[in-house]
Amino acid sequence: MTSICVYGTVFNNVNTVEDSIKSVWSPDYDIVIVDNYSKDGTWEKLQELKKEYNLKLYRLKSSRGRGRAYALEQCPENSTTAYFDLDVMYNQNFHKAIKSGLKELFIFGPVMSYINSKEDILKTGNWRDLNFGEDIEFLSRQNISITFPLIIGKNEDVATKNLYIEREKRYSNFWKIRVLKNIIDQYRGWGISFSDIQIIYPYTKKYRAILILLYFISVVIGKYKNAYPNNYIYFIKKALSTIVDPKLYIKDINFHEGQIVLSRNIYNLLVKYNIKNYDNKLIKIE
Repeated sequence: MTSICVYGTVFNNVNTVEDSIKSVWSPDYDIVIVDNYSKDGTWEKLQELKKEYNLKLYRLKSSRGRGRAYALEQCPENSTTAYFDLDVMYNQNFHKAIKSGLKELFIFGPVMSYINSKEDILKTGNWRDLNFGEDIEFLSRQNISITFPLIIGKNEDVATKNLYIEREKRYSNFWKIRVLKNIIDQYRGWGISFSDIQIIYPYTKKYRAILILLYFISVVIGKYKNAYPNNYIYFIKKALSTIVDPKLYIKDINFHEGQIVLSRNIYNLLVKYNIKNYDNKLIKIE
């Protein structure tokens, strides 16, 4: 029987790691976690949980992408792998998808994951050293044969209008600088243009000069251009062209049509690149 390995990286998530690990744990899984030298007690909490949940723990000063890459490398050979985030609580859909035996399976939803063998992933290339946009860059290179529009978990409950900003504040006291670096990484990882970023984030138009500067910095550092017209559009085309009702493959999975939502801004980006043909019964626009 093929082994299953779930892997992830973590930084300053002491309040969520235990519940997240409990939600992905199964006695027949390997769980590999790379800690980016957390400063809030996350590493110590992981050490407490190590024996009970049979965790494989490592420390590496890294971006989110590099941490995931290192974690994947520690998964057993020939294992079926899926990445997870340690500020997310996962449900049974996550486990049913992993145990389905399906490969090259992309989970499309508020929480994403990709299920494939370690060897097949590494053939197309491991995660890049990016702190933001690393998932899109990675997925643009991976083979996607099936896409499930599925809810496999939810992020931590935080009473805030902007979860992203609250998360960045947790990661760094200089969170505004971190946000700027993330935009550079998004340009690089998604392979997008300045005009694309304005469509995705229309409220940033007043920061036009800063966004242009960050774009040119991303060009100097080096953007990843894996496909035409950019990594995001190529990835989303792969996902939308392979989208299916998960119940066709897993009878008892918890799925309802239209539960996965594309934001209006992302929809506008798809329209820019003339991508309109997909099953709108499975995905809705808001």
